[in-house]
Amino acid sequence: MPSPHSDRPLPVDPGVRALARRRYETVRDLPIPSPHRLGRDEAFEAATEPASVNPRKVFEL
Repeated sequence: MPSPHSDRPLPVDPGVRALARRRYETVRDLPIPSPHRLGRDEAFEAATEPASVNPRKVFEL
């Protein structure tokens, strides 16, 4: 199955398409930042640390 043409997601107008191509070339190799990744390491460390809870306090009403 052939892959879609590389211009497919770009605008139809030839002038705008040329501008979009140039803009894309400047950012093509940059990483994509993900908001789901921010703070993940700290949250993982906090979740895996043993809880420092007094067992007697857990069952107090």
